[in-house]
Amino acid sequence: VEPPRPPVFDMPAGIEVERGRGGRWPLRIIEGDSPRAELSVSMVAVGGHAHLDAQYLVVEDVVETFYVVLTVLDAQGLSDSLRIDIEPRDTISPTVELSAQVDGTGRVRWVVHGDETLATALLLLDEQPLPLFERSERRVVWEHRTPGPALMRVRLLAGDAAGNIASVQRDISVGWAGSGRVVHSADGQLRVLAGGAPAHVLVYAEGDAYRIECANAQPLEVALIAEQADAGLEYDQGAAWQSLPTVASNGLLRARVDGPGWLRTGGVWAEHIAQLAPIAFPNPFNAAV
Repeated sequence: VEPPRPPVFDMPAGIEVERGRGGRWPLRIIEGDSPRAELSVSMVAVGGHAHLDAQYLVVEDVVETFYVVLTVLDAQGLSDSLRIDIEPRDTISPTVELSAQVDGTGRVRWVVHGDETLATALLLLDEQPLPLFERSERRVVWEHRTPGPALMRVRLLAGDAAGNIASVQRDISVGWAGSGRVVHSADGQLRVLAGGAPAHVLVYAEGDAYRIECANAQPLEVALIAEQADAGLEYDQGAAWQSLPTVASNGLLRARVDGPGWLRTGGVWAEHIAQLAPIAFPNPFNAAV
C-alpha cells in the first residue's frame, strides 16, 4: 500500500521585489491525495509586510529583506511548509551632487557626494578619466590643473553596489579673469571679469542659473546677455537668493559679486543706462574678437 501523498508547494524559495514596492504571486501547490478544495493555507511573515489574498501571496513596501513561512494542510492532517525570502531589488540610481573648487594656482578640485555608498565613481574630462585624489564611502575627489583658458566637458558616472549608475554632465569654462582677460560661459551668455587682481574662475550653467567659482571672496564683475531688458540679477552664496544692484545697457545686465555663488536673472528693477557705448569684452578663445 502506497503511503498517502501530502500536498507540496511548487514555489521558489526566494523572490526579488523592486525596493519600496510590492507584488502578488499565485499559491502554486501540487495536490496530494486531497483535492484543492480541502486544502487550507496559512502564512507567517517575519520582519516585513505580507498577507494572503484568496489564492495569492501578497507583499507590500519591501525595503529590507524579510521572509514568510507558508504552510498547507490537507483533510488528512498531511502538510508541507516553505520558507520564502523576500529581497528588495535596488533599481534606483544614487543621488549625487558634483561641485567644483578653484584656487589661485590654476588647480581645479571636483567633489562628488552621494546619498549612499558609491561603489564606483569615474570623472571624465573631455572623455579622458581623471585620477582619484581622495575617496571615502560617499565622497570622491579629483584634481587637475588648467594653465590657460579652456572650454571643457566634465562627465561623472557614479554607481552604487547594485550597479545603478548616476550621470552628471557639465560644459565648463575655466581661466583667468582680470587684466584685460574675460572668462566666457560655454554658451556665451555670461562674461566674468575680475574687479581687482586677476582671478582664477570656473563657470558652468545648470538649469536657469550659472555657477561661478573663484578663489576666496574675490570681487568679480559679471555681464549677462538678457532677453528681458528690465530684468535684474540675483546671487546665492548658500543662504538665499539676494538681489544685486544691476545696470542694464546694450542688451547686457551687469553687476558685481564677491566670491563663489549662483547667478540668475530675477526681478524687474534694473537701472538703465542706454547711453553707454557697447562694452568690448576680449575673447580668450579667439584673438580676433
